[in-house]
Amino acid sequence: MENLFEATGWVVLFAFCLTFIVSMLALTKVIRLADPRYLRLLFVKMILEVAAAGFFLFYNGTLNFYNYTAPYTGKWKAQIKWTPEFSQTLFNYDHKSQFVPINPRSEGVVYIVKFQGSYTGFSLWETKNGGDTYSKLFVLLERFHFKDPKTIDRWDLSTAIRQKIKEFPYGPFFAYSMEFIQADSNHMEGKMILQDETGKRVEAGSVFLEKGI
Repeated sequence: MENLFEATGWVVLFAFCLTFIVSMLALTKVIRLADPRYLRLLFVKMILEVAAAGFFLFYNGTLNFYNYTAPYTGKWKAQIKWTPEFSQTLFNYDHKSQFVPINPRSEGVVYIVKFQGSYTGFSLWETKNGGDTYSKLFVLLERFHFKDPKTIDRWDLSTAIRQKIKEFPYGPFFAYSMEFIQADSNHMEGKMILQDETGKRVEAGSVFLEKGI
């Protein structure tokens, strides 16, 4: 997954450069587009590529003013084991299919850094049931909370991008948090907490992270 992400990152970076050049040539009327509306689409595409390229540079360590040596920073292998009940919402939102939970889970890689005194990060995930991969996601880590200066309590998650691999009904973008029961410099273990549209908090699964894998 990591090699694929790095290869994709360089492709996105190249695509951004190409899109930027074409957009500037069209704006200055050096070249003419068949339909003026294409220029607007080019700008939208360029903005999306700027965001993706920025995340890639962040991951690749190019922005070296981030702190990678503070506690909890670095790369973590992660797994979420979804409860059978919540997996019905996650993989079968309209409840029209005969979905059978078979080790429903999300497997991913988490990257954490410290920037200007605050923690931040992002993660790459694949949602799976049995041997099937249902989707891939790019998820931001936000609002880190600590029990004390050295002990992580929780962080919030915000899905930025998700891509279907297997056809299934998508649910809404829920608000998630990872809340930790045990955490040290090499392992984290806790619960996946969902907050639905009514504000109700539900335990949706268990979380396991291992450092530097």
